[in-house]
Amino acid sequence: MIIDSLPEVKGLGPEEKWQLAEELWGELMPREIGARDHAIEILVNERMEHYHANPETAISWEGLRQKLDDSAPDYLISRV
Repeated sequence: MIIDSLPEVKGLGPEEKWQLAEELWGELMPREIGARDHAIEILVNERMEHYHANPETAISWEGLRQKLDDSAPDYLISRV
């Protein structure tokens, strides 16, 4: 793991590690987002058009969760 080669990072507390993660993510995202924004916008618009044309194909969040729970192997389902 990269963290093993960075003893300064290993010594940080949880809050400092979260802050570092946010800063690293912030450095990466602007480069990634620019190229993907337009493609994502097109995809979302296409899916919304499909939904408006076929609203009966949509399911609620709870319906999706139940469908996933029903199809997941027992060892993946938390019984808490």
